[in-house]
Amino acid sequence: MAKILDSDGKASLDSLKAASGAEFDKAFVTAQLEGHKKLLAIQEGYLKIGQDREHLSLTKLARGQIKEHMDHLDMLKSKLG
Repeated sequence: MAKILDSDGKASLDSLKAASGAEFDKAFVTAQLEGHKKLLAIQEGYLKIGQDREHLSLTKLARGQIKEHMDHLDMLKSKLG
């Protein structure tokens, strides 16, 4: 399987590889938040154009989980300083 990362993903990965300890923790949580934001935007976009009722229902469930994960990541980020 090919590894596919956009430039933001490559930058995040490079940042993680260069970090350690608390610096790594902060970079990891930040990268996770950015990834979740992108995923949420994809879900929101599909909800605007989707036609299939089952797909829309699943997308709404996923959106809720993504938002919940983002809340947890925000809490972690605030604890990391």
